Amino acid sequence: MKPIKLIFIVIVIILLKLAPFKAFTQQADVDPAKTEVWKPVPEVVLTVVPGTGNIRTRQRFNDMQLHIEWQNYQITYYAPRFTDGGRVKKPARITVLHNGVLIQDNVEIKGNTVHRGPPYYDHHGAAPIVLQDHGDKVSFRNIWIREL
Repeated sequence: MKPIKLIFIVIVIILLKLAPFKAFTQQADVDPAKTEVWKPVPEVVLTVVPGTGNIRTRQRFNDMQLHIEWQNYQITYYAPRFTDGGRVKKPARITVLHNGVLIQDNVEIKGNTVHRGPPYYDHHGAAPIVLQDHGDKVSFRNIWIREL
């Protein structure tokens, strides 16, 4: 989740169709002693091996449209904009459709989610997309990202 100049050229990245697991990497906070990681099953499905930690895209993104299937998610995200001094100029916004039903419509994101206290923003640039491991077997397929 990070800022960018709005790009009018559309670039579509097919993450799992062309290079199933090469688009992702294990997140840095994972115990290196773990030998199992998320696995492509078969070539176009990515399945969590419970307890192996989060994975993230190797590429970093700002404004983008994200599509993930099994449960179908269509997400349009506009990254926050910051002043040269690092203050929030324009907060992030998100629209989410789940299985074709609009559940968030251009909603302002207040900042990072924290355990205690109000949300806040850290000044940042482009960031990877993270798929979380919550300890359950979950599969993803047909993941694609279109930069806006």
